[in-house]
Amino acid sequence: MKNRKIFALIIIAILMISLFVPFKNAFASYRYNEWDVNIDVLQNGNLNVREDVILYFGSHDGGKAYHWYKRKIDLNKIGSIENIKVFEDKNGKEIPYRLGSGTPGTFRAYEEGNSAYIQINFEAKDTVKHFVITYTVTGAAKYGTIAFYEKDTLFQYYAIPPGNEVMIDKANVTVHLPEGATKNEIKAWGFGLPVGTGKVTIVSGNKITFQAQDIAPGQFIGVSVVMPKGLVMMPEGVKVHPGSAVDILKKQAEENARKAKIAGLKTLISLLLFLFIVVFMFLQWYKKGREYKVPEYAEYLREPPSDLPPAVVGALLKQGATIKEVIATIIDLANRGYLKMEEIKGGFLRGTDYVYTLNREKSMEDLKPFEKQLLEYMFGALDYVRLSDLKYNFANHLPKLYKLINKELVENGFYEGGSPAKVKSKYFGIGFVMIFIGFFALTFGAVMGLSFIAWPLILGGIVVMLFANAMPRKSLKGMQERAKWLAFERYLKGLLKYKKAEEAKDKFAKYLPFAIIFGIDNRWIKEFSRVKAPAPVWYVPYGYNMRYNNEIYDNGMASTQSFGGETGPAPDMGGGLSNSMQGFSLDAISHGLNSLLNSSASVLTSTKSSSSGSGGGFSGGGGFSGGGGGGSSAG
Repeated sequence: MKNRKIFALIIIAILMISLFVPFKNAFASYRYNEWDVNIDVLQNGNLNVREDVILYFGSHDGGKAYHWYKRKIDLNKIGSIENIKVFEDKNGKEIPYRLGSGTPGTFRAYEEGNSAYIQINFEAKDTVKHFVITYTVTGAAKYGTIAFYEKDTLFQYYAIPPGNEVMIDKANVTVHLPEGATKNEIKAWGFGLPVGTGKVTIVSGNKITFQAQDIAPGQFIGVSVVMPKGLVMMPEGVKVHPGSAVDILKKQAEENARKAKIAGLKTLISLLLFLFIVVFMFLQWYKKGREYKVPEYAEYLREPPSDLPPAVVGALLKQGATIKEVIATIIDLANRGYLKMEEIKGGFLRGTDYVYTLNREKSMEDLKPFEKQLLEYMFGALDYVRLSDLKYNFANHLPKLYKLINKELVENGFYEGGSPAKVKSKYFGIGFVMIFIGFFALTFGAVMGLSFIAWPLILGGIVVMLFANAMPRKSLKGMQERAKWLAFERYLKGLLKYKKAEEAKDKFAKYLPFAIIFGIDNRWIKEFSRVKAPAPVWYVPYGYNMRYNNEIYDNGMASTQSFGGETGPAPDMGGGLSNSMQGFSLDAISHGLNSLLNSSASVLTSTKSSSSGSGGGFSGGGGFSGGGGGGSSAG
């Protein structure tokens, strides 16, 4: 149960993280092998653009072919997109596509909002397609993609747009300027890629190339080219900016470099913080959680090594109580004469039920606190209770019972630092707080510049939770006691493995609670049934010819009805029933006993709720204001 909770917490954390991470189409079955863009800057301020897009299409949505590819172009700082043509390059021959409504070999061009769309229609599966898209961008000089300064002219454009949903293996952008400038008069920068990646080359006075590889989804290539005044005609009414575009871009580049250094420092701090959390938790475990080493006590023990209650033994071996320890306690109390159980029919179409009968004549003074509390939760003021009556109610008491059982571990000196549940809860709490702070920083930390601590806290919180199960540490006394009980466990399992139940068949009932906590109760019952072990005296099978068979409830108080139809007193909890059960074979009741254990586990835990000259390199994306942009998608 606890492991499932841990797993659920981790899954929830991963799902929450995925809300903030651009995983969209991370596993898409199409990708760009290459995307080449040629941009001719014309003297009149327009742009002629040619895009060679080479894509691999696999299959999607259960093996379907792809039927369209859509190119989105933002119209920010440009006028419109005109003269759109689409071709498919087949072995060097460009096959034109026609305007159409959606059939393969057609394309559709339209504007929506502040964007232009070009949708190419085809059918492709497990193949490569090479599309050629040509168009004219009007108004680049009028609306700001080409900006005019007192000393020079600036051209900025999103050549590879930021809205792409899949990886681009390789991209090449070539900008052709009007004739009239020398190579030394041209300055160029690339934007959008991480600082230090990409390559910018000023080939000549009118040709600049931008190259990059392995462009992740969401990354882009923006180009900034500064040219002499007069190469592009300035439209009337356009604002002339003071100074030089070179000076502004240099300042932007310096600022971007500064921001990149800060971002790099934050990334380093983020990584170091996460590593610190991992190392700290390892050292904490090494100091406080690592178990003491003790030698094996014995190969096996034929008798329980101490008088520890089965529930405490189970909690000792697995770092805390579970429902198995509660059921084992019920069987142990029955062995000690506090309880009897009777199999009954629950009524029409209701199947089998069980009646628990409490022996109130037996003194409760010697019981452990968790044993007394268990009987109180089961019976209250009643002497009888049906198992089905405990459904949906008893589960609310389990945390209290687990806490009382775990308390026995501490009182016996078996654990250091408190009960296992308390220690685990401490680290789970720390991990949860770390994750909460991490998501808070992720959501609101950008304002304060603290978002870089989000991921190490979120992932570090998960690490702390993963360590939680390993942090409770048994004392030396606890480890020695554990070694003894493991020897006894090996003996009980050996009886089953080597078919030696015959040698211990008179101890079936006595050892059944331990079989339950060791997880071998079903095999235990089956194997001891085979050797005709005596049935436990506290179990009454349905139809057994006793005085009592069916339960009658009157205002919550139980009585029993004999086979003769008379209502009689409660069953004899002294010697009558026990003596009459002697000689009864386990084989006859094994199915009912198995059903009792399985039903008890189900009922007692039930709740109601139960993505050639160098012009420099790329220098970051800040301050970019050119036209183009958009993105692409396929389906």
